[in-house]
Amino acid sequence: MKPGALAFAAIFMVFAAAGLSSLKGNDFCNANRTNGGAAFKTKLVLWPPGRECSVPRTGARPVERKAGDVAGFLAILAAGLLLLGIRRSPLAVATAAIFGMTGLTALGVSLIPAFGFGWMIGGILAYHFTRSVPSTLTAVAALAVGGVFVIAGAGPAGWVITLLSLLAVPKPYGEQ
Repeated sequence: MKPGALAFAAIFMVFAAAGLSSLKGNDFCNANRTNGGAAFKTKLVLWPPGRECSVPRTGARPVERKAGDVAGFLAILAAGLLLLGIRRSPLAVATAAIFGMTGLTALGVSLIPAFGFGWMIGGILAYHFTRSVPSTLTAVAALAVGGVFVIAGAGPAGWVITLLSLLAVPKPYGEQ
C-alpha cells in the first residue's frame, strides 16, 4: 500500500457513513421537479449528514424528508473504522475508497448513479492506493451486497453488516 493510504481511507469512511446512512432505495429527494408551480426544495445538511427536501403539494401539507440518520451514521462510521483498524490491509483501504465515493455522490444524486460512481471512480482510487485487483473486486462485491440490503429496506444496519462481514474475508495469497 502507498504511504498515507490508511489516512485517506479514514477520511473516505466519513464520506461513506454520511452518504450511505441517509440512502434510500426509492427517495423522492432525488428528482428535482416542480409541483403545481411551486419549486421542489432540497439542501445538504451537515448534522445529521444528508439531504433534506420538501415537495409542496396543492391543497395539502408539503411532503418532507429530514436529513440523515445520526445512529446510522455513527454505526457505519464505527464499523468502517473498525475494519480499517483491525485489517490494516488493501481490502480495508479499497472498501473505504469504493464505499466513500458512493456515499459522497449519494449526497447529491440518486442510488444508481451513486453506485456507478462508487464502482468506477472509487474502484480507480482503490486500485491506485492498493495495487490489488482481488481487494478492489472484493470491495466492489461488498458494495453490491450492501446495495441489496438497501433495496431490501435494511437501512444503515445493512451497511454495518456488510462492513463487519469483511473482517472474515481471508487475505489473498499475494497480500500475506
